[in-house]
Amino acid sequence: MTTKFAAIRFHSWNDLFSFGRSLDNWFYRGQSCDSWSLTSSLERNIGVDHGSSWDWDHTERWMLRKFCGYAHNYLTHSPADNDPLEWLALMQHHGAPTRLLDCTFSFPVAAFFAACEGEGDFAIWAFNWKQFRESATTRFGLDIDPAFQALDFHSAMHTKANEFLTRKAEGALAFPIVPTHSNERQESQQGLFLFPCDTTRTIEENIERMVEAEGLHNLNVPSNAEPYDSDLHNSSKLRSHWIIKCILPKEERFKLLMDLHDMNIHEATLFPGFDGFAESLRFYTRRDRQDTKEAK
Repeated sequence: MTTKFAAIRFHSWNDLFSFGRSLDNWFYRGQSCDSWSLTSSLERNIGVDHGSSWDWDHTERWMLRKFCGYAHNYLTHSPADNDPLEWLALMQHHGAPTRLLDCTFSFPVAAFFAACEGEGDFAIWAFNWKQFRESATTRFGLDIDPAFQALDFHSAMHTKANEFLTRKAEGALAFPIVPTHSNERQESQQGLFLFPCDTTRTIEENIERMVEAEGLHNLNVPSNAEPYDSDLHNSSKLRSHWIIKCILPKEERFKLLMDLHDMNIHEATLFPGFDGFAESLRFYTRRDRQDTKEAK
């Protein structure tokens, strides 16, 4: 397996939390099954036809047209007609399938989404922001003022995403992007997206072209994960990696959720509003279920 990717199996949430706190300038995604690949909702719904982008492009353009046409009935303010990325982000927010892959700048938030559903072993994916940013800057030939690096990079990626969406650019790669206009939920979750450019390839294949390395799919084979070693797996030795998949056993799910609840990370804070509050009451069912297991 390339040294640009790693899969690490942790035995405890405490070890993983300490490891996560040591990572600086990374972004994350939580998934409730350790064998799941990285796939967007659109990819899961229609798949990828290698060699042809017609199905994907046709479906995406049709859904965008329908969504834009109906949105004015429900929205007070709408994105600009010439900003398809903002429309895709809005579609994602309301549950429509898109090519965007939800991520977060917060390790604990990713941990919550990894643990809040499912029954088996689960995973938190960590992506090296610096590596992705520098690669995108080089690939696109961007001239970014160091004094305004973050702002200029976000603006440039927004523009590039729209070029790919309007077929003014092509190529196989994936880059992180923060839409110009975020909603309350996205702010609460410290959210961003991974944007895959080539619709004839999966997200993982787009990432491999960005990284210029193969073997990302190997991280989805649980037996390939290395057991955690605090001396071997530390942030200084892994800083050249692009992606690290951190796996936790199912037995740690409840402790993780309890700790995050104490940090005020739960449905009510991540999904502001009455629906999020109602969802947060699931905490008591989790606690009662755990009490029952311990009593047995």
